[in-house]
Amino acid sequence: MVKQLDGIKKVRRPAMAKDTLPLASNPKTADKVYNAAGVAPPRSVDSAQNLQRGGSFSAADTVNEFGPPPFPSGKFWFNPSRLAERAKQKRTRRESAAERARQAKEEKLKQQAASRQERLITEQSAAEAARLDLNEEKQRQEKTRRAKNRLRAEKLALKLKAKEERKKLAAERRAARKKAFAKKIKKIKNYFKQRAKRFALTGAAVIVILIAVVSGLSYLVYSRPRTDNLVTVLVNRLPWPAMIVNGRPIRYSAYLNELRLWSDYYASEAGGEAADKNRLVREKLVYYNILKKLAVAYGVKINDEEKQAAFKQFAASAGGEEKLIDKIYNEYGLTKETFVDKVVYYQVLAAKIKRTFIADDKLHQGATLRLAKVAALLEKNKDDFETLAQKYSEDIHALQGGDIGYVKTNAMNEALKAAAQNLAAGEVSQVIKEEDKYFIVKVYDRKINRRQEEEVWLKQITIFTNYDFDEYLADLRARAKVWMLIK
Repeated sequence: MVKQLDGIKKVRRPAMAKDTLPLASNPKTADKVYNAAGVAPPRSVDSAQNLQRGGSFSAADTVNEFGPPPFPSGKFWFNPSRLAERAKQKRTRRESAAERARQAKEEKLKQQAASRQERLITEQSAAEAARLDLNEEKQRQEKTRRAKNRLRAEKLALKLKAKEERKKLAAERRAARKKAFAKKIKKIKNYFKQRAKRFALTGAAVIVILIAVVSGLSYLVYSRPRTDNLVTVLVNRLPWPAMIVNGRPIRYSAYLNELRLWSDYYASEAGGEAADKNRLVREKLVYYNILKKLAVAYGVKINDEEKQAAFKQFAASAGGEEKLIDKIYNEYGLTKETFVDKVVYYQVLAAKIKRTFIADDKLHQGATLRLAKVAALLEKNKDDFETLAQKYSEDIHALQGGDIGYVKTNAMNEALKAAAQNLAAGEVSQVIKEEDKYFIVKVYDRKINRRQEEEVWLKQITIFTNYDFDEYLADLRARAKVWMLIK
């Protein structure tokens, strides 16, 4: 049965403890009874309104949607035993509910423990399965590695076997070729052995013919005048030598070219005398040959920049580049390029070889030994400079203790000037090298003369070298072995 009460939908449900408690005639007493029982007093809507009017409950008021009143007499009275029984039932239900909750909690904990155990077992099973899979993978990789190693070893064995077979085959082929070659050589030997006399005669005839041809051509070249057209053709076609200098031939064509282009210039260098042009050309060729040999020995090379710089200096001393070019062209028929490649080149080469020659202590070993002795004595006692100069110096100032007096700074050569400017009074220089001597100087005083020029009072110890470059070059030219093939 459904009844609407104050807008609330109420549904009939089974009777409970609070539904069986009686309603007292006094609402306050009924409230105490139900409060003692721990339940709210159920009232119908009409009884509630009656209480609000100050009336009392009746039997009809107790009839509600929960059933008839518990006491048919219509009177309400207090029953403690019944209340205690109901309280006991309530406690029992509460304890039952707590027990059920405890059991439910224990069941839940058991389920959680079982779930954890199951999860742990599952994880252990998965780990064991992973371990087994890893072991299987390792075993598979090991099998694969072994198979690869075995395959690699088999391939290597096959390669070695093939290599041995190739070596064997190559050895067989070499042996076969060697045998075939020996057979051919033997056949050729037999052939020449059978025809040795004929070949000897043929070879001798060829050699005789070649000697005759060369002799005839040589006779034509060396006996006829140099201006002969046949001679010109032969010497330009074939490398006939005109002269041999220290075992090195000089071609006839180079000699003729030198004579044609440079004889006048060489004559002018000789001072304009009526000199023998052939002799001048021969001497120049010997000189150039010696310079080339020295350049190779000292590792000296000349580049284009050095040649052009030397030509500019040469032209400046001759009055200008244009004037020099006009002069060599008008007087000697030479172009600038020819002049640079011949005259300037060998001048620069000689100067460069000269600088290298001066620095070559091997050529001046005696002088360097004497100088080393003097330097060692000076190192012990620098104040004994005059005594050492009198004893060891080799120039004209030795008797005066090496005293050369006051020397103008601007009159000194570059090496001496550089050394003197860096020395204070009483100091001794390092070894100074020049072309034909070594020397050590000591500064005694400095002063400024009337012309405001600096003068330095010097004393020096001079050791002459075994050679100067010009003497060395002249010695080489004098000792040169020259074999002239032409007149």
